[in-house]
Amino acid sequence: MNRQQLEARLQFNGIHHNDKKVMSDSDLSMLANAGYVDVSWGNDECASFLSPCGHYQVFYGDDHDDAIYAQHICDEGYQTPITLTNSMSEALTKVEAFCRIYRELN
Repeated sequence: MNRQQLEARLQFNGIHHNDKKVMSDSDLSMLANAGYVDVSWGNDECASFLSPCGHYQVFYGDDHDDAIYAQHICDEGYQTPITLTNSMSEALTKVEAFCRIYRELN
């Protein structure tokens, strides 16, 4: 899949374009294959992507030295940090592990 197809699959919006421009095709592909979509907002510090279930958000951007930050969003809107890393693969693996544990507890 080429870059343009990945951007379309992730439903890129025009917000935080510079952050998304520096993302590798590999990172974009991992997000797209996991079903994430672009939910970047102007008042966020960087680009952000939401999981298909709507409970996990991944942030990526220059404002964080290209670090990837993942968090869980509960039904009440509270946010719990999951990881801060430089690896999309690691971030998505930790999100999946957190998701399994969260489902077991609820």
